[in-house]
Amino acid sequence: MKKTILILFFLASTICFSQNVTHKTVTNTFIQNFNNYNFEGIFQSFSEKMQKAKTKEYFHDFFSRIRIENGAILNLEILKYKENKQKTTQGIYDSQNENGELTIKITIDKSGQIVGLYIFKKKIYI
Repeated sequence: MKKTILILFFLASTICFSQNVTHKTVTNTFIQNFNNYNFEGIFQSFSEKMQKAKTKEYFHDFFSRIRIENGAILNLEILKYKENKQKTTQGIYDSQNENGELTIKITIDKSGQIVGLYIFKKKIYI
C-alpha cells in the first residue's frame, strides 16, 4: 500500500511539473542560440507581433549586452510552468550563467513561437 501511494505521488509530481515538448524544444533552442551569440536565430523564433514590437537591432543589442554581462547559460532550472486552454505555455526559469544568475520567463504560443520573453537581473520569487 505504501509503495502504491509513493508511486502515485511521484507520477502526480511528474505530470504537474512536466513541460510540453514544443515548449522544451523552443527553450532549448533559445539557450543554444543565446550561448552561440545567434541573436538572429532568437529573433526569428519570435512571433510576428514580437518582431514588430521593437527593431531587430534593439533585440540584438539587448541580447548582446545580457550575454556579455552575464556569460553563457550553464543551467536552466524550471521554477514554474503553466499551460492555458489556448495551448499557450509559460515557463519561469532560474538561469545559472557564467557570471551570475538571471530569471528568464518565456511564453510560447501553440505554433511554437515566442510571444513573451522577460529576463530579470535578480531572482524573482513566485
